[in-house]
Parts: sequence; structure tokens; C-alpha cells
Amino acid sequence: MSQHSEEEKKLKQEIAEEGEHVFSPESLMKKSFTVNIIKEAMRLHPPAWAIDRQALEDDSFKEYSWKKGTLIILYIAGLHRNPKYWEQPDSFIPERFDSENAKNFAYYPFGAGPRLCIGEHFAMMEMALIIRKFYNSYTFTSFQKELQKKALVTLRAVSLRGKIIKNRD
Repeated sequence: MSQHSEEEKKLKQEIAEEGEHVFSPESLMKKSFTVNIIKEAMRLHPPAWAIDRQALEDDSFKEYSWKKGTLIILYIAGLHRNPKYWEQPDSFIPERFDSENAKNFAYYPFGAGPRLCIGEHFAMMEMALIIRKFYNSYTFTSFQKELQKKALVTLRAVSLRGKIIKNRD
């Protein structure tokens, strides 16, 4: 957010406009700019950067085929930045999730289908709560231009250097 001052202003305005309901479950779960920020951040930096499955039997899809036991890997981080599916794929544009067509994007931070993360809604509400709590009182100024990541089981930041500043009332 520290590199996107207009988006930060818009977030703080939304927090102020929500007033006493800003931290209610209804406010946290509804379609909002806060949720758009989370979705865009997870598109650019998905914690689950790859998903693997093992073929239970010989199978095929379009011109591809594979044998039973083949390990199939869906590269989520690459899909989330693929210019075939995303306009300006490396840019932070939370408004892209305003569209009614947003659900048709190649976007899988929580997986999909029968293996969809059971904690998706809880995680989204928790992230919205933390973001609103933080930006209600503070601002973060990053000293880094790019976030360096390390791919382990999840994709993690190597470091994040910056300064937390208390808002003036």
C-alpha cells in the first residue's frame, strides 16, 4: 500500500465511511475496496504459489494426455500474472475486482472445486479485519521497491523493511 498512495487514501476513506460498522462481520464480508485490495494482493503474491495433484488414472484434456500416477502442477503464481488473462499483469489494480466478470478471471488463491480451501471465507474476513484495524490507526512506509520472495510450501517474503507511522487524528 505504501507504494500506492491513491489506493491507500481510498481504503482510509472507506474505513471512515463505514463508521461504527467498520469491524462488523457484515461490513468485513461485503464487496468492498478492502476486499479488492486483498484479492489483488493475493493475485500478485499468492501464498499457495503452486498446487499439485496426482493422476488417479490415465486421462486427457484437449491435446494433453497423462498416465496414471503423473504429478500435475498448477503454477498459481504464473497464472495470476499471465498477460493472456490479466491486463497489466504486474500492476497493483484493486479495481479490477469491481467487475462482475472478476469471477471469470484465472484466479485461484484458495484453490477451486472439491479441494477449495475450507477456510477461505474466514481468511478473507480475518484479512479485512486486520487491514482495517491497521489502516484505521497507522500507515506503513516501505523502504523497498520490490518484495523479494522465497518459494517454500507457501510463498513467503524474504524481508519487509519499512516504518509504521501512527495516524494523526
